Amino acid sequence: MNDRDGAYLFASFEDVNSEGYFETGDLGTYCPKRGLHISGRKDRLFISGGENIHPEEIERLLQSIEGITHAEVVPTPDEEFGFRPTAYIESDQGYEEEALKTHLKIFLPNFKIPRLSPRNLFS
Repeated sequence: MNDRDGAYLFASFEDVNSEGYFETGDLGTYCPKRGLHISGRKDRLFISGGENIHPEEIERLLQSIEGITHAEVVPTPDEEFGFRPTAYIESDQGYEEEALKTHLKIFLPNFKIPRLSPRNLFS
């Protein structure tokens, strides 16, 4: 029962890989002195009202708009949908929120249209 590779612990999980490890999708590094450090996730998918949202899709669209130099989309808690996408945008020209949302609606369904944060996380 003391299986070092985790095969016993995760034997009933379908997502166990061929080496017996359960792949969480977490990214990290290991240092013998400091231990394991989790730095992020391979997949940033989150669910909003039962729909899958990949922030990268929204970020790519935002960053394709002239004047937007960087965009970060994160899930924010929402009572009705569980989570909703919120975009933090860096722009060298400024932007009109309603015009931006109108543009995004050409390419995205309504549930993927992000809230736009007035805060700039990049400065």
